[in-house]
Amino acid sequence: MKKHIFPEETSLALDFLRIFAAITVLIVHVSFLWFDSKVNFEIGHLAVIVFFVLSGFIIAYTISNNLQTFDTYLVLRVSRLMSIALPAIFITALIEIYLSFQGGSIIAMYTRGNSFIRYLLSAVFLNEIWFISAAPPINTPLWSLSYEFWYYLLFGLYCFKKENKSFKILSILFGLIVGPKVLLMFPIWFMGVLSFETSKYRENFKYGFVLFLFFLIILLIIAAYLPPMPFSLGKYPLYFSNQFITDYILGGIIAWALWVLPKQSYKAISNTKFICYLRKIGDLTFSLYVLHYPFLVLYISIFSVEKGDVSSFVLCISVIVAICLVIGFFLESKRFWWKKNIDKALSKYLKIFAKDEYPAVLP
Repeated sequence: MKKHIFPEETSLALDFLRIFAAITVLIVHVSFLWFDSKVNFEIGHLAVIVFFVLSGFIIAYTISNNLQTFDTYLVLRVSRLMSIALPAIFITALIEIYLSFQGGSIIAMYTRGNSFIRYLLSAVFLNEIWFISAAPPINTPLWSLSYEFWYYLLFGLYCFKKENKSFKILSILFGLIVGPKVLLMFPIWFMGVLSFETSKYRENFKYGFVLFLFFLIILLIIAAYLPPMPFSLGKYPLYFSNQFITDYILGGIIAWALWVLPKQSYKAISNTKFICYLRKIGDLTFSLYVLHYPFLVLYISIFSVEKGDVSSFVLCISVIVAICLVIGFFLESKRFWWKKNIDKALSKYLKIFAKDEYPAVLP
């Protein structure tokens, strides 16, 4: 199997994109409290679509460069999710308990009852199955982690054991478990896979990075004027999948942007320290994404929101970013511990996949 190594320009572009998407989600959520109706929540949702396409792209790249079996693939993906998701859920629960003891209007705004069930479902990535949306209101970004988990699982079944009948049955079973809401957004995630796979068979674009920026500009222009189709976000029964047609269009543009990125470097980037620092910051965006909202709620419960005041707005963002990055740095340092223990926990259930079979769809 031939490896496909990203040149430094492409790797930097991916890191910048996920950092930009995470910061965008944070700014949208903080802006809603400081500037009310001036905020367009679809911009925050667009950032999540960026994450979905990026996820499919990077997973395809990772599999293409590592001879993995289904069990090692599943352990890596589950440990990566749980190493951040479970601590984030625990921290969110602690903040909600604290706010409950404090009382007042803040906790009333961010609870809808059945908190224990919401946390339990979120911990096992079942909070978005079928027509429920049960992430804790104090940490709504957790909705997308449920989508990601099932995409990892379904793609792994398809990719590694394509001809195995039991895998086909499992794919159908899991599809029935998650329901139409999650499956409707799966093509967006898979656009990232297709973007990487098809890019291997094209010629290198000398000005690929310029084309990448061009597509991102087109993305922002179209996103500003494209109406939500077929429905607006957040309403029953599809909730965050309501505007799936709009999301298909935007996801396709993001996939094109990734497709044109350089396949080989024309100019080496000499500042390797900068690349390493950027990569570490990029890794911390996961923690920032899943932790910023509960800390935002905690922040506004302690400090007053000064409507329209830019300085307090910037201070709030700075404090939350600092807290999330510190926690994220600690959680990232424990990734190997999660991998080792999840590998032990799942090993006896994954013996049926012990035979080495490498992905047939990613040559």
